[in-house]
Amino acid sequence: MSDTEQKPKSVPKPGPETVDRRAARTRRMIKQALTELMHTMRFEDITVQHIIERADVGRSTFYAHYSDKDEVAKELLEGMMESITRGVKHGAEEDSAAFPIAEMFRHLQSQQLSAHGVWQSNRGRDYLFSVGQAYWNRRIERELRARLGKRGALRVPIPVAAQMVTGAATALINWWLKNKMPYSPEEMQEMFDQVMMPGIRDL
Repeated sequence: MSDTEQKPKSVPKPGPETVDRRAARTRRMIKQALTELMHTMRFEDITVQHIIERADVGRSTFYAHYSDKDEVAKELLEGMMESITRGVKHGAEEDSAAFPIAEMFRHLQSQQLSAHGVWQSNRGRDYLFSVGQAYWNRRIERELRARLGKRGALRVPIPVAAQMVTGAATALINWWLKNKMPYSPEEMQEMFDQVMMPGIRDL
């Protein structure tokens, strides 16, 4: 090789950090696309094609990250609920809210989600509530274990109690939305606690 010839520069391969950032960015774009679509279309009418066109990604890219639109919605909604309840303490004082539904009520009220397409469709609403109930059931079970886990044998197993509490809360949120939010989030929290907390204490 002559002195004037130069070796071709090697292009560094992307490291794990770069790949992770790229994957995270793609997932954010896909979730943002679904969020925007859910504000203008019924959930059951949204297709993967709608999502990839809005996100400006290829079909193969979409399926590299998600199996279908329901998986995108699940990740999106669980992230939203984590964000809503991030400041709520677990295992707080016994007279505090065991199930902080006011946070969810405030979010729904501020976003006026009942006016958006996803809340106008039965399948969309049912799907959102199924995801929400599964998320809240895990959360309230952790909360009950923090409150009751060191008190010996309980009258009702914690998983059963958690399912009863989350089922009641989910039904209450659904009723509140269908009836055009007749009470404030704070009033709903207070009424829920008045009904549920005596039973929790009695465990």
